[in-house]
Amino acid sequence: MSEACCTLPPVQAEYTSKGSFETVAGLKTYKTGPADATTAVILIYDVFGITPQIQQGADMLAASGKHPFQVLIPDFLKGEYAQGSWFGPNAGEEGKKAIGKYFGPDGVGNPGVVTGLLKKVVEEIKGAGTVTKFGAVGYCWGAKIVSINLTEGTAFSVAAEVHPSMMTPEDGSKIVKPIIVLASKDEDAEIVKAFGANLKVPNVVDFYNESPHGWMTTRADLKDEKMAANFAKGYQAVSDFFHEHLSL
Repeated sequence: MSEACCTLPPVQAEYTSKGSFETVAGLKTYKTGPADATTAVILIYDVFGITPQIQQGADMLAASGKHPFQVLIPDFLKGEYAQGSWFGPNAGEEGKKAIGKYFGPDGVGNPGVVTGLLKKVVEEIKGAGTVTKFGAVGYCWGAKIVSINLTEGTAFSVAAEVHPSMMTPEDGSKIVKPIIVLASKDEDAEIVKAFGANLKVPNVVDFYNESPHGWMTTRADLKDEKMAANFAKGYQAVSDFFHEHLSL
């Protein structure tokens, strides 16, 4: 473990966020951590938006280690979040159509559309003159955005993919910066392993086989002792990995 690592603040079931909202590159953005930090970590949420759970995760990352992080959660979907009724065995054809439109070429959830917004966020933060290094954490759909943006010419020095969706083994071969992948019991383990096998950069690929998809964001029931423990463990793992590789 890196010398820079430390223990994150404890998880709280009833939580008051420590950050605030401001506008970054035209997007409503949750921002936490010291304003003079030279490292910014951008969280790309799942398709259900800026939830209390991910705000707590952001605050935990911002409070960790010897190298302070400014952590930001831009509202890339601009308030147009996916609906739970679209997913699952009872979603039917209407659900499939809604998903297709949402993630399609002109949809708000299209990875290419969001990549354009992400680049604008990075450019604006860089332009302020304080931040010199960037990290990224992508959850579920956000993990795909990370894969797309961690290729040659990336602005990011390190990244994490948490309970990833839309993952392909081929994505792993294109990654050019250190990455940590935390998968739940619900992802296809063989795809995650194949992604990991294709990585040519420093990496950690770990499985949280007792945790459901979404355990570090929307589906985190922090009143459940086991889930809260795995929530904390996951954020600690991301923090440790980021501090190790951002200090190089």
